[in-house]
Amino acid sequence: MRTAVDDDLQDWRTLDDREWLTLLIGNGLSINLWGDFAYPRLFDKATLSAQAKNIFAELETTDFEKTLECLYHARIVLEALGQGTSQVDTVYAEVRDALFGAVADVQANWNRFSTDARTKIAETLAKYRSTYTTNYDLCLYFARIHYLHGGIHLWKSDKSQLFVSEGTFKAKIRTIQRSPYPRSCLESLAANE
Repeated sequence: MRTAVDDDLQDWRTLDDREWLTLLIGNGLSINLWGDFAYPRLFDKATLSAQAKNIFAELETTDFEKTLECLYHARIVLEALGQGTSQVDTVYAEVRDALFGAVADVQANWNRFSTDARTKIAETLAKYRSTYTTNYDLCLYFARIHYLHGGIHLWKSDKSQLFVSEGTFKAKIRTIQRSPYPRSCLESLAANE
């Protein structure tokens, strides 16, 4: 398996003259279609304990993935110091699950998007052999999309929802590798580079 996909993001100006067969779509598309997908709005919808809200406040963010990354690092530090991690693990799971719940709560029906928006998306997607997304929502559900981060419509074999929201690139890759569907999407993306 090729592992050319990494977290190194090149400047678009050095790449824009190439012909691309593969399209990778991030959160910006969903936010542009439906503003409720932006982190501040998701944060407002999330069900979080006072303890979790305090962590967001201390970090001065509403970004769930940034908060999850900080909790991940806190766990590493506690383990290195020989301290227990159960409290951090509990809050990590709470924040991850709150993000998932908020995305599900704000998800709009596809018919709420204008015909023009749907047509433009379809025309753009048709230009590419393969399309991938790191989005959790259903905005692209009816298109030919490979969900690298899972989504509110995908389930694992243990009947839990498939939702990759770990705070670091390496942690996301580990989770993706443990689940057959996103693993095959990642392998396909690497082969289509």
